[in-house]
Amino acid sequence: MNEYTVILVIVTLVGLFVTVGKPIINLNTNIVELGSAVKGLQKTVDKLEKKQEDDNAKVWDRLARGEVKFDNHEKRITNLEEKK
Repeated sequence: MNEYTVILVIVTLVGLFVTVGKPIINLNTNIVELGSAVKGLQKTVDKLEKKQEDDNAKVWDRLARGEVKFDNHEKRITNLEEKK
């Protein structure tokens, strides 16, 4: 092998690395960024689920209190009807 063949092999290997390696490095970087974004979204979803549970509990509580008022209202209407 002469010097030109060695230089050609080295240039070819460097070109191959740049051609294949650079997209792989970019892909790895994007995967890491997306992983971080997914973790952030998961935290947000967890917070929203917790808030939804709290809101649902409040709604059910108000409905339960409303049932007592509706039952009382029915009794009052019945009493008024009976007095006639």
